Amino acid sequence: MQIKDLRNHFLIAMPSIDDPIFKKSLVLICDDNKDGTMGLIINKPIDDILMKKMLIDLEIQNSRLTDSKVYFGGPVNLDTGFFLHESNYQTDKTLNISNNLSITADDRVIKDIEKDNGPHDFIFTLGYAGWDKKQLNDEIKNGDWLIAPVPDNPKSIFSTNDDEKWDIYSSLLGMKLDDLSGKPGQA
Repeated sequence: MQIKDLRNHFLIAMPSIDDPIFKKSLVLICDDNKDGTMGLIINKPIDDILMKKMLIDLEIQNSRLTDSKVYFGGPVNLDTGFFLHESNYQTDKTLNISNNLSITADDRVIKDIEKDNGPHDFIFTLGYAGWDKKQLNDEIKNGDWLIAPVPDNPKSIFSTNDDEKWDIYSSLLGMKLDDLSGKPGQA
C-alpha cells in the first residue's frame, strides 16, 4: 500500500534502522509534495539546558519556554528552529499540517509565547528530516519505516513522555516493534 500524501502521518522507524539519527525515531511528516518530504523527529530531546541557554541569550524569562526542551528535528538545517504546535496559533510563516497541527519557523512565536499569545502546547526542534521522493519511497519499500496516521487529537504528541512515544505510536498499528527481529523478512 502506498499513501499518496504522507502529510499528517508518522514514520515509525523499524528496529532494523541502526543509524543513530533515526534509530527508534518517530517522525511527524509536515509536508509531502512532488519535490520530497519534510518531517520533524519528535521524540529525541537534545539537551534540557540548551533551551535555557538560548532564552538567556535572547533575554527571555517566560517559564513555559524555559521549562521546555529542544528536540533534534533531523539532520537538515540544524540552524533553523521549528515550533510544532496546535493550529489555533498562526503567523504568516505557519505551515498547516492538518486541521489540528501546524509548524512555524518564525521568531515571532517566541515573543508570542512570552506574552502568553502563542501556542499553549508546542515542541521546539532544531533541524528537520528531509527526503527526496524516490529516497523515502525506497526506504519504505525496504521496510525501514512503518506509516501511521496522526491521531485526530494531537494533545498526546505534546504530553507523552519522549521515551514512550515510539512504543505508543507503533502500538496503534497493533504490534510491539521491539518484539520484531532486526531485519525485515526474518522472524
